[in-house]
Order: sequence, then C-alpha cells, then structure tokens
Amino acid sequence: MNSVFLDKIFNDFDNCICKISIFMQKLYIWTKFHALNAKTST
Repeated sequence: MNSVFLDKIFNDFDNCICKISIFMQKLYIWTKFHALNAKTST
C-alpha cells in the first residue's frame, strides 16, 4: 500500500460524501417546499 493510492481513495470518499450531503440538502429543501405547497393549496 503506497500513500498515493490511499490519498486517492480518501479523495474519492470525500467527494462522495460531498455529493451525498448536497443531494440530501436538496431533497430536504424540496420536500419542505412541497409540504408547504400542500398545506397552502388545501
């Protein structure tokens, strides 16, 4: 195991975590927004 290989793995992992957290934030905002719309429309 060389350190360059490990660095690459950790970088990929960080990128993955970043993408997931951004996706979760969007999902959260989207569901909140639609929940508000549902409340106001009824």
